[in-house]
Amino acid sequence: MKFMGTKKALFASLLVTVMAFGIIGEASARERGGRNRSNRPDRSDRAVCFVEPGVRGGFRNNISEAPQEIQEKWAAAQRLGIDMRLELGRETIDRDKVLELRQQRRVIMQEISDWRFMQRLDALTNR
Repeated sequence: MKFMGTKKALFASLLVTVMAFGIIGEASARERGGRNRSNRPDRSDRAVCFVEPGVRGGFRNNISEAPQEIQEKWAAAQRLGIDMRLELGRETIDRDKVLELRQQRRVIMQEISDWRFMQRLDALTNR
């Protein structure tokens, strides 16, 4: 009987030790590497931030605040992305069509990116 109690105590102490090392390891890794819980680098200390203080979320969250032309380009880019994924999902892929859809989407996304950059630059220079 005493032997069974010793095994349980040994197992419990081993379990506690492993959990303690896990907690300590996570805390020290976060402290050393500046990483968040998802193990991605913490970007809160960036030198240049194009987002206004206190504003969270990306372009998708505030697309309704963009001009109508940009909203239409965004919708067109999304449609092209869907068309491209549908084409890639077919049993026989039309390589030329996929490349054409990709190029069209890249052109539109570059226009949106240029507009967004100019908006952020204007906001920073007009402070």
